[in-house]
Amino acid sequence: MSFDSNLKAGAAMVDITPPLDVPLAGSFGTRYADKILEPLRASAVFLSDGETELGLISLELGEIGDEPIKAIRKLVHERVGIPEENILVAATHAHAGPVVTQSLLGAGEPDPFYNNIMIRKIASALIMAKKNAVPAKVGAGAGHEDTIAFNRRLKVPDGRVLMNFRVEKELVQDAEPLGPIDPEVLVMRVDSLDNRNI
Repeated sequence: MSFDSNLKAGAAMVDITPPLDVPLAGSFGTRYADKILEPLRASAVFLSDGETELGLISLELGEIGDEPIKAIRKLVHERVGIPEENILVAATHAHAGPVVTQSLLGAGEPDPFYNNIMIRKIASALIMAKKNAVPAKVGAGAGHEDTIAFNRRLKVPDGRVLMNFRVEKELVQDAEPLGPIDPEVLVMRVDSLDNRNI
């Protein structure tokens, strides 16, 4: 762990689970939420070295579009002053979360009522993370995991390159991954000065 006497960090998490009946992302057609198996969350980390402030937000969503990201950044900046360009917003690519942006797969239209609340809740996570900030130390590491992921682009015997879900069943056994995966797992750890994990 490194130590910078000016470093402050905070974290927060909020529930962004939508109500039932919103369209779900991750399919090639429209399907609607008819149950909730577990909550979806927005997790935020705030970091400051005393001069520069930045925010990292991770969303348990399939995707997030430019317009919601702009709205989240603007709201956070207006409330707590973090520069909009210093806020990273990323989705984890969950396949059973709500449609929140126009999708290429035709999974349905975003629910404007849910989206408005979702944007405010996501912004709230980073706003609370900044308010939770304490003097901190940060470290980084890397691990190796090569048994979970696989290359979804496959080269079939006739030379075509297809996504794995588009390969005809009779060609799957003779298809080869187009390239390797990246097995490196990067980890950042942020602790308070008394060694509590932030």
